[in-house]
Amino acid sequence: MMRQGELHVACEGGCIAEGTEFRSALTKFRAERHHHHAALAQIEEAKARKAGLLAEIDQLEAKIGNLLVEDLRRALDEGG
Repeated sequence: MMRQGELHVACEGGCIAEGTEFRSALTKFRAERHHHHAALAQIEEAKARKAGLLAEIDQLEAKIGNLLVEDLRRALDEGG
């Protein structure tokens, strides 16, 4: 007797247990979906790390620019 929501799946060799193939496919789908979501989470983490590194680079570039300006001013003051 089939329960509500179960599928009766058949193959060339004859009938197999009710819903077995469906449950197997569903399990496989869930595993693949989990893998996909985990990969998306890793991508988002990488994007966040990239944004953080780019912000650090911007700060360092600003500091280098400030140091160059100060060095240039000192050189002009000493020469003038």
